[in-house]
Amino acid sequence: CLIFDKVLIFLELQAQNKEREYEVDIGALESLLTAAEVLNNCALRDFCLDRLGDFSSRMRLYCWEEVIQNNSKGGVWIAIDGMVLDVKRWLPEHPGGQRIIPEQAKNV
Repeated sequence: CLIFDKVLIFLELQAQNKEREYEVDIGALESLLTAAEVLNNCALRDFCLDRLGDFSSRMRLYCWEEVIQNNSKGGVWIAIDGMVLDVKRWLPEHPGGQRIIPEQAKNV
């Protein structure tokens, strides 16, 4: 149902020649791409492929050893839901202070 709504929003913007203004969550792009292919909507398909390409170009895969090596040199990388996040600059703002994340989350 949500993907259908996203397709309709894209089609409405496309009818107004404003499809470049379309914003969608990266997590919905795969499903939206499938819908575009089922509907044979080339503009929506190209939009999805373009956005997925942008995202892929900014992604990097890390092995667990790299995370441990970075953290042993003073970095603060944590893994959450398959993503590696560098939270070192954020630690001073963390409500638990700079001790909780490094002690509780690093290299676990």
